[in-house]
Amino acid sequence: MLSISILVSVVVCFWWAVDLVTRDWSSRRSTRLRAGISRPFLPRSMHQRLFAPGDPDPFVALRLQLRLAAITREIQSLERGAHEIAVAHHLRASQYAYDALLSEACRLAGLDAAEPVPPPNDDARPQPGALPAPWSVDEEHRMHQELELGARGWSW
Repeated sequence: MLSISILVSVVVCFWWAVDLVTRDWSSRRSTRLRAGISRPFLPRSMHQRLFAPGDPDPFVALRLQLRLAAITREIQSLERGAHEIAVAHHLRASQYAYDALLSEACRLAGLDAAEPVPPPNDDARPQPGALPAPWSVDEEHRMHQELELGARGWSW
């Protein structure tokens, strides 16, 4: 009797380990598998109410919020530590990453995350032989995206 229970527990542990190793939560395949696995246990109407096809996966949204929080901490630490080498480059790269994550979050939340087109300014044309304009961030557009996401319950 003891050997059967040990055998069952070994098989269950092995199945759990294989499932854990082969699971990829970020792929669409695993989302379809999770939805397919949950479907037989729920009536069709209840499954459709709980798992609407247009709703984003809450774990994807949570993962995105965690990534936004991490890159925000990175930007804050770079702004505090001005004694490091190539701070401007690292700060610029972090801000690019933050803007990309913010656009992805807006897309996931159903917001229009298109970059605003700046109005034409004839005075801002570069002179021949002049250096290219420095990198700039559209703080107003970023603030608008952050406020819209905050209004929809996002926090990071």
